[in-house]
Amino acid sequence: MNTVIIPDGYFFNLTKKEYYDYKTRLWQELLANSVDAKATKIEIEITDNSFTCKDNGNGMDKQKIMNGLLTFGGSIKDENSTGVFGHGKICILFSHSNFFVHTLNTKIIGQGINYEIENTEFYQGTIVNGKFCKEWKHNKDEAIILCKNLLRKCNLSCNVFINGELFTEYTIYNLGREMDWANLYVGKNDKYSNYVNVRHNGLFMFSSYVQNLNKEVILEVKGESIDVFTQN
Repeated sequence: MNTVIIPDGYFFNLTKKEYYDYKTRLWQELLANSVDAKATKIEIEITDNSFTCKDNGNGMDKQKIMNGLLTFGGSIKDENSTGVFGHGKICILFSHSNFFVHTLNTKIIGQGINYEIENTEFYQGTIVNGKFCKEWKHNKDEAIILCKNLLRKCNLSCNVFINGELFTEYTIYNLGREMDWANLYVGKNDKYSNYVNVRHNGLFMFSSYVQNLNKEVILEVKGESIDVFTQN
């Protein structure tokens, strides 16, 4: 029986096609996983050729790892999770030259669809590390800016550190209206006037331009992300 061959760069090209802003989506997917894991502390380290995201959340047992993280079409999301658009494991793992995950007492070392899994010392939370492939055209300074710009649109209740520095530049908005399916906040940031920024569990999801709005609006959506968001 023959086997389908997946060439080098396939998953990166898939990520690039799925996300026009894939370099920002990487941080969004990592933050979403940590927020869903109920982390109170998230540490992001960005180097010249790699990234690491470390949190103190619930972590994943082997069943979640095998049935969700390492299964295409599988999910490790719980109730009221902040899944972005279902492409996370490809964006944060398979798109890179190699990856490493340490969660609870399990360690995964992988490259593409190939991986090794083993028992290891216990760590309360999850550590994800990836080495950028050459196609990613990674720039450390640009990556830090993109990560901070994303966080400025969020309102997370946990502490987030970028290369050891606590991020504190969240923008606070006034509650304009509370609805069953969302809370609406209004801001006065001229830079983002005429934009509606959509968030879920405090995490920025996407923006939509509205002509002549003349203000910035934050829509904090309630409920299951899988029910209210689609890829498009």
